[in-house]
Amino acid sequence: MIRAHAFVITEEAGEMLRECRGILQSMTAMSHRKHFFSKATQDISLAVRRLLVRAKTKPEAEPAGAALACDTGLNTVDPRCRMDFSVREEVMKKSAFLLFIALVVPALSGHPAAAEDPALTLTIIYDNYPADRACQTDWGFSCLISGLKKTILFDSGTNEDIFLKNAETLKIDLGRIDFAVISHFHGDHTGGLEAALRKRPGLPIYVPVDGDPSAALVSEKLLKAGARLIPVGQPLKLKEGLSLTGTMGRQVKEQSIIFDTRRGLIIVTGCAHPGIVSILEKANEITGRPIEAVLGGFHLMQTDDAEVGRIIARFKELGVSRVGASHCTGDRAIKLFKDAYKDRFVELGAGRILTLER
Repeated sequence: MIRAHAFVITEEAGEMLRECRGILQSMTAMSHRKHFFSKATQDISLAVRRLLVRAKTKPEAEPAGAALACDTGLNTVDPRCRMDFSVREEVMKKSAFLLFIALVVPALSGHPAAAEDPALTLTIIYDNYPADRACQTDWGFSCLISGLKKTILFDSGTNEDIFLKNAETLKIDLGRIDFAVISHFHGDHTGGLEAALRKRPGLPIYVPVDGDPSAALVSEKLLKAGARLIPVGQPLKLKEGLSLTGTMGRQVKEQSIIFDTRRGLIIVTGCAHPGIVSILEKANEITGRPIEAVLGGFHLMQTDDAEVGRIIARFKELGVSRVGASHCTGDRAIKLFKDAYKDRFVELGAGRILTLER
């Protein structure tokens, strides 16, 4: 919300304000973005009131000790406080411009104002690379994501004891998870799910569609533990600003999670078995939005330098601004990404907490 110093509202400004409210209410009735426009009505009303600068001519002579009512409130102005016409016109122009900035620009961008967007927080619970010495490292990946009025568990590592210990160290209450997303059914991404289900019975879990017998075994165990499994074949929008790629890949079936922020997409991957570039291209195709950051495992341990170089070049063609490669990316590939992205490389590792702008 635009902030400024407030002070006296003129009759003309009050009329404009009432007109703006009428327009916004009509837009609310017609628009599917009801929350945004109803909130905009309140914010812009307040902004107009606060942005009108007190500008008055010298008041008419008054008996000693008589107090002017110019500063008594936002809705009342003493008639003795007169505003010069040229000053009033300038105030109205500035108010109209600020209304445009407050309403039209966010509407065109498809995102509410920044003050309405809480930051995304991504906490790495499980990784084979270290960040916080208090957390144990082990082969696997898991992170907790919050900031969309939902708390989301993405993958759950390999060993449930390590998963639980790291969650406790990071002061994560697994009982408050709203739902989980599993990238794929391999054991280094599903090992902590039964432990999570003991903390959060009936946990909804979005899973890829996978007919492999090993996936069926994991699914059966989770169902017995009380999970509510939700298969995701096609791209799925879970809520505003949050989508899944849907099931990808020929051999290993996998999905990734996509957050749509003001700056662009933030994509979190488990192992990227279908190919990290294919995942990015899919996310871009689904949303039509640029990619701000890619975080997680890229599965490049057996990939030679020349091919990693081509992948990095494709990242840059796609406009990827920041990269956080970890888990199964491999030491050599991580170094090449670090060299290419320099200070735009994001260190992950068990215990790392990232705050990302929405």
